[in-house]
Amino acid sequence: MMDTRNDTTIRDGESLVLNTSESFRDKLRQIRANHAALGAQRREVRTEHGLQKSQKILDAFDYLESVEKVIREYVGDIMEEAHDFDMSRSFYEGKYLLAIRTSEATLDELGRDSEAYSRLTFLLEPKQETGEFTIEIRRTARGRDAQTAAISGAMTPEDLDRFSAFIEMQCVAFAVDYFHRDPVKPAL
Repeated sequence: MMDTRNDTTIRDGESLVLNTSESFRDKLRQIRANHAALGAQRREVRTEHGLQKSQKILDAFDYLESVEKVIREYVGDIMEEAHDFDMSRSFYEGKYLLAIRTSEATLDELGRDSEAYSRLTFLLEPKQETGEFTIEIRRTARGRDAQTAAISGAMTPEDLDRFSAFIEMQCVAFAVDYFHRDPVKPAL
């Protein structure tokens, strides 16, 4: 019968004896191989899940860009007619925000200096897990708030047409409020 123990000595006079048999080493190798194979399977499953989730996020961003393009077209037309508007993009309440704003120095009814604030704000919320998309629009024309409007639908080409019609309707309503209100009396 063969002795399968190995003796190992560490320098500096300390001695360490390892009693490891070849069968034990084989078991360790097998355990490690099984663990590595299981880990690879888990990584593959997580990777596939991660890829699916990433694809949903990319699809939501693509859809968001499509909606933003529609908004920019209509808002660009408003900005051509009213040059004082500035456009901004940010996040608000966990939603993507795209807005145009302006502030005009005016005189109030008593002849005092005042300011008329106008804004058209789009809050966009893609929900990649459910495939739903929501648009909320807030309008203020020369200091007068209009009722907030919202629409939801699926991230599909058909609903993009619905969203486009809704955005157009809201931009027209804003333009009517902004351009047809009593003219602003400029401050002296």
